[in-house]
Amino acid sequence: MIHTIKLRECKLNFCFLNYMLLSLITLPVITSQTYIDPNQSNTDPKALMESLGGAFESNVNLKNIQGNSVFLTQIGSYNDSTVNTNTANSSITILQDGSYNITNLDYTARTAYANIKQRGNSNTIIDNINNVSLDVSLELSQQGNNLNFIRDNANELTKTLKFSQTEASPNLIVRSIN
Repeated sequence: MIHTIKLRECKLNFCFLNYMLLSLITLPVITSQTYIDPNQSNTDPKALMESLGGAFESNVNLKNIQGNSVFLTQIGSYNDSTVNTNTANSSITILQDGSYNITNLDYTARTAYANIKQRGNSNTIIDNINNVSLDVSLELSQQGNNLNFIRDNANELTKTLKFSQTEASPNLIVRSIN
């Protein structure tokens, strides 16, 4: 009876060794790498923007704007907003819910639309546009602390931006060449 148990243990050990050997042989096949064509560019601006939480889409609000208006709501301490527009039509809405948030919007454009939400502390938004032939739009929601967004000018590709910024992407800088 003792010999039978030893024989079973040997069979179990042998089966285990076979399983391990088979696993080692098939493992490289299962974890193979994905082929990337070196001639293919991975700098598609739309894909890059979407990976950062942004979107390219035309803003229908730009067509409905008449006159110039600024709506500002500040909840918290030491929030600062500066809005300068040289536009035929503009609609600017800013909500700052937190402390030490800074928003600086400076638009020289045909039409400007901005819907800004800062929820958190020590967030910064700087949006400088100097192109009188463009209708520009920025929809930006900052959720978190110490988030920074800068857009330096705009062109046909970056004239309309929509972002939801979190601490996963604390710094977003968009520089455009006309």
